[in-house]
Amino acid sequence: MYANGFGTTIDTKKALACYITAANLGDILAHSNLGYIYETEMEDLAEAIKWYEKAAKKSEPHAIEALERLAEDNEPLAIKALETLSILEAPSE
Repeated sequence: MYANGFGTTIDTKKALACYITAANLGDILAHSNLGYIYETEMEDLAEAIKWYEKAAKKSEPHAIEALERLAEDNEPLAIKALETLSILEAPSE
């Protein structure tokens, strides 16, 4: 609602607060949305990647795509996050 201005004006701070509350309650999409806001609105890639990684660990496709996109741009934290996810997803032998 606050992130997109549906029924109200856009308010990034309120959107962050709502998404953080939802993320703390286990909402996977909220993790991904936090990553997006930190990446695009706050311009904080480290924080964005942290949230994307949390969502990607739960197989949230938008978060995985975001990490892949950032890794293609040679963002070291995104590369490391994807490497960590690969290790977590690798089948045990």
